[in-house]
Amino acid sequence: MSATPIRFAIVGTGSIARRHAQAIAAVPDAKLVAVWGRDEGRGRDFAAEHGADFVDCLETLAARDDVQAATIATPSGSHSQSCAPFLRAGKAVLCEKPLDVTLEKIDTLLALAQTHRAPLAAVLQLRFGAAAQALKKAVEQGRFGRLTHQPVFAAGAALSREIFVEAVALIANRQLRAPRRPVCCPDDQFVLVSSTTLAHAP
Repeated sequence: MSATPIRFAIVGTGSIARRHAQAIAAVPDAKLVAVWGRDEGRGRDFAAEHGADFVDCLETLAARDDVQAATIATPSGSHSQSCAPFLRAGKAVLCEKPLDVTLEKIDTLLALAQTHRAPLAAVLQLRFGAAAQALKKAVEQGRFGRLTHQPVFAAGAALSREIFVEAVALIANRQLRAPRRPVCCPDDQFVLVSSTTLAHAP
């Protein structure tokens, strides 16, 4: 463990937040110091369970000097609202999928990350897995006809912990850098910041 571990906050205390806390605990150069949640009682319990402070104001949490990075585990439609204070403070953010539910909100987050030189990444742990790539190839080959909409249900929670640990380790080892600009890959049309896939390009 380094003399100065990267100190994390977790925003949101639902079921996925527990995986974030486990991932932070598994990385020697990372430490969970604070938690925010919409439900104060549940948030305080979660914070106590993981040896962290509970903070009842998101802006106050983002302004803390002892918080250098945040993981966002709030409901999807509130991700941009949860990420923004940390990005404005120039802090690293690892956000649950999706970054948000509209391209406009995602564009705002990307602009904040760029303006404040704040690392921003989304947890999309299965995007480049073998099953996802096989499905992508089948769609590209037209094997399912023209798809216009398809709800997707996925299993594979066992993979999630390892992916979270890897992402936390990147931040803790200062390998996840602030983006100079979003990068589009024309072959798959995914928008990238740093080396992490963030969102589908329009």
